[in-house]
Parts: sequence; C-alpha cells; structure tokens
Amino acid sequence: MASENKAVKQLAEYEKNSFLPAWKPYEKGGVEPQPRDALDYLVAVLLAENSDVGAALSALRRLKAAFMDYNEVRAARWTEVARALAPLPAVEAVARQMVDMLFRLFDDCGAMSLRYLTLKNAAEAKQRLTKLEPALSKDAVQTLVSVLVPNAAPLLSPAALALAKKRGLLGANGNAAALRKLLTDAELPPEKCGELILCLELEASAPKSQATARKTAAPKKKK
Repeated sequence: MASENKAVKQLAEYEKNSFLPAWKPYEKGGVEPQPRDALDYLVAVLLAENSDVGAALSALRRLKAAFMDYNEVRAARWTEVARALAPLPAVEAVARQMVDMLFRLFDDCGAMSLRYLTLKNAAEAKQRLTKLEPALSKDAVQTLVSVLVPNAAPLLSPAALALAKKRGLLGANGNAAALRKLLTDAELPPEKCGELILCLELEASAPKSQATARKTAAPKKKK
C-alpha cells in the first residue's frame, strides 16, 4: 500500500543521505553492517547536550572518521576523543562523559551495543538506560525504549510526530501508536523500524538547514 511504501521510502532516503554517519572502515564505499545500533542515538544526545543536534551529528561524523568503532573509542584516551569531537562546545567534558558511559555499557553487557536491552521489558530497559547515562532526558530514554523493546508503542516527541505527519507517514490525527501500526503493516523488521524512529527524532531536533538559513538571512549591505 502507498502509506507503507512511504515508510520504506523515508527510511531509504535517510540511509541514502547517510543521516547516521558510517564508521571509518565503511565511509569510502564499504558496506557497514546493518542495522545500525541505537547507541548512535544515545551518543548523539550526549553530544547535543551543550550544543544542538546539527552540531552533534557533525561531531559524530568526525568521531566515526577517526575511530573504527565504539570499542576503540572506549579504549582511547579521552584527549584523543576530544580532538575528534572538536570544535564541539565543552568538548573535554563531553569526551570524558562519553568514555565513562561506554565503560559502563561494557561493564553492563560486555559489548558496545544496546541490543541486549531488547530482551528486557520496558521498565527494566528504562532503568538500565538511566544507569548507563544519568544525564539522559526522559524523552531520550523513552525514545530508546520504544526502539529497543519489541511491541512497545513508539513514544515520539511532539516535534518528531509533527515531522512524521509532514513526511506523509501519518494523517493529521495520527499518533505514535498509529506509526507503530504503520511500520508493522509495512513488514519492516524491528531494527529497521527503530532506525526510522531514531532518524525522525534526530531530524526533528536538528536546526533549520543552512539553505533555509540563507533564504531567511538579511541581505548584506552594499559597500
């Protein structure tokens, strides 16, 4: 059906435009293992804490261009991580926070992945995520739970829900539960549904594009 096809097309568009950046081994045409892990979203939230999502995604691209994977980031000196993230604001504090979070994740599950939380119920997944990174907002925790816990209705932020309507994924009266049904009817696997939800949240949080900013900018005065 057309509506299901829109969900599939939107996900394909995100993947084509590399909305979630690839790691160093895959950035020049290699095939990155799919699906991408929801850990990308958690890290993007941390990077955006003292900035915005646009700057956070740029910093995430620099991080992935400098390291092979999150395990290498965890094992690196925080000063090396800070160099990769710069010029992100408060970059040294953010680098320390990220490395500490990755160590807590490794201690919790022995891997650099949040997929182990797919075996938990929603309440336990929330508890584990809050323990991993106490600074996470309730909205960020809810988004991650909606992606990781099977059959949980996606708890989209109002901005992401509005974006889903703008993209034609939902009607004017559509809600987060309707989006989950749409994705289920489209027969997208859970990990792909999760990736689409994460991208919607990230795009909805991002500032206006530079192109839009150029259109609205005041004209320069002639000398």
